[in-house]
Amino acid sequence: MTKPRSIISAAAAARASAIVPGRGAAGGSWRSGRPTLRDVAARANVSFKTVSRVVNNEPRVRPETADRVRQAVRDLGFSRNYIARSLKHGVSSATIGLVIADVSNPFFAAIARAVEEVARERGHLLVTTSTDEDPDRERQRHRRP
Repeated sequence: MTKPRSIISAAAAARASAIVPGRGAAGGSWRSGRPTLRDVAARANVSFKTVSRVVNNEPRVRPETADRVRQAVRDLGFSRNYIARSLKHGVSSATIGLVIADVSNPFFAAIARAVEEVARERGHLLVTTSTDEDPDRERQRHRRP
């Protein structure tokens, strides 16, 4: 009889069996716990590209295949990660940066709120930062990395 290498509880063994290598317990990535396009592809038994086409409303996908992908999206709770998508090289970002002098000032807060509302209506993400009315901090915020 061989000696087991390690002893784990039954609960830990059950959790481990639910985890796909390289993925979290829900099928998502270890970093975010969110399901990925690859998880949707595996669930729908289609290619990564097919899922991409369906999610992006591109042509050349049979209706029954698209329905299967959409069902997998619903089953897994997949949603687009717009921040990750904006990191792709050569792709325009839907992110807007707003530098304001003082976030606690009601005037600037109202402007930031109005900009945020319009940005959201148009499918953009607004990132806001405050300079606390410090000219040096303002110059830092305008520099590109």
